[in-house]
Amino acid sequence: MFKKFCLALASTLLAWGLGLEISQAQTIKIGILSNPSAINLKNKAYASYQFDRALAHKVFPNDQIKFYPRTQAQSLLTDLKKQKLDLVMGLEAQSDLQNSPSYLNPGNVLFTRHDSKYKSLAKLTIKQKKVALLASGNQGPLLKQLGLKTKRYPSVAAIETALAQKQVAAAVITDYQYQSYLSQKPTLIAAKDVNNRIETDQIWVRIAEPQITAQQLVFTSYHQLQLQKQIKTKLAQLKKQGQLTELSEKYYHQDWSYR
Repeated sequence: MFKKFCLALASTLLAWGLGLEISQAQTIKIGILSNPSAINLKNKAYASYQFDRALAHKVFPNDQIKFYPRTQAQSLLTDLKKQKLDLVMGLEAQSDLQNSPSYLNPGNVLFTRHDSKYKSLAKLTIKQKKVALLASGNQGPLLKQLGLKTKRYPSVAAIETALAQKQVAAAVITDYQYQSYLSQKPTLIAAKDVNNRIETDQIWVRIAEPQITAQQLVFTSYHQLQLQKQIKTKLAQLKKQGQLTELSEKYYHQDWSYR
C-alpha cells in the first residue's frame, strides 16, 4: 500500500514538473520585414529574413516562435500596437515604443547616377524627389523621418531601370547589396569609353549621408517589458560570445555587430 502511495506521489510530482516546464515555454509572435514571394521561392538572397529567424531562435531558444513576414514597416508597427504581434525585428528604435539594444548595424548606401542633379540629401528633400528602396528593405521609416518620399522595387535591377528612366532620383540599399550588384555590372563603376556620354551618365555615385548610411536595428515591442529584459540579457551574452558576429558574417558576409 505504501509503495503504491509512493508511486502515485512520484507520478503526480513528475506530471506537475513536466506541466511547469511546459507552462514556462511561451509562443512568441515576431513580425519581420521580408518579401513573401521570396520566402515562398526559398530565395537565399534575402539575407535579412534568414538572419532575423536565426537570431530570434538564439534569443528565445526554449520558446516556440511564429514569424509573420511583411513587406512594409508600417504594417508591422500597426499589428504590434494592436497586439497581434509580440515583437518586431529589423527596424530602428521607435520613440513611442519599447526598444532593445541594437543587435545589428548594417551599412547602407545612398546613391544616384552620374547624370543626376540631386547628389545631396538636402536637394532630394527640398525638391521632394523620390528615393527607391527594395520591397524587402527596412530603411523606409528612417527615410520618412528625414522627410524623403520613397518608392519600392522588387530587385536592384528594377532600381537601376527606375534611375535610368528618372522615376526616382536616388536609391538606398545595403552596402552588401550594392557591392554584389556592382560586381556583376562593372559598367556602373567605370565607363569603357570615357568619351561615351551614355556610358558615363549611367555610372553610380555614392551620396555621403551619415544619417542614412549608419543604421541600428533593434527588437521593438509594445507593453512587453519582461520580454525586453530577456532580450537585453541574451543579446549581451550573444555579443560577448561572438555569436552576433558569426550570424552577421554568415548571412551578410561582413560584421555589422561591431557597435
